[in-house]
Amino acid sequence: MKKVASVLAIVTILAAAAIANDIRSINTVGYHTHTVSPGGLILVTPTVDNLNGNTLDDLIGEQLPNGTDIFVWNGTTWDPSENKLIGGWVPNLTASRGQGMFIRLEGSEPGDAEFSFTGEVPEYRNGGGTTDVDVAGIDALGYPYPVAIDFTSTAVAQAAATGDDAFFWNGGGYDSAEKKLIGGWDANPNLAIGEAFFLQAEGGPINTEEVQPYDLSSP
Repeated sequence: MKKVASVLAIVTILAAAAIANDIRSINTVGYHTHTVSPGGLILVTPTVDNLNGNTLDDLIGEQLPNGTDIFVWNGTTWDPSENKLIGGWVPNLTASRGQGMFIRLEGSEPGDAEFSFTGEVPEYRNGGGTTDVDVAGIDALGYPYPVAIDFTSTAVAQAAATGDDAFFWNGGGYDSAEKKLIGGWDANPNLAIGEAFFLQAEGGPINTEEVQPYDLSSP
């Protein structure tokens, strides 16, 4: 796994985790829901624009129990935060749409916990919008729009160079894919709404744009 092995080891904990995704919208507002099991980890990203901001207090607030940990990827390593009984998320990190984060529920919790990312559907009144995607080295990211999509249909996968690697969290480890000289990517998982993954740009930085895949403008 090259460099990724040491980087991801920080949160590679054998755990049973489940992702339950859904997206619903009313006018310009939508949400997608995720579930994490006790002792489990999920790798997710917000895909809607929260109307209050992009801190953890804005994005998740008190939806998850005290003691829950979140690790936000900062481009080099993980920034940790914990949901405290007093003070909310400490520190109150920020996470942008499309930025990957691990969420870990304490093993002592009595059952699954569910939370939703809620906000404005991106570019709702401007079909054909784009979102910049930049990958240098290794990055945790997700498709920045609230739709499910095959990995190889994303602009970032198409812009990746031969030899670049992708890693998809499966609840207890990583399923990997590599972009080959002949045939392209050797695996093509479907990304659920809000599912994040790792991309390691071995062939140099990737700078591209994901194009909004829908047009929700009023007729």
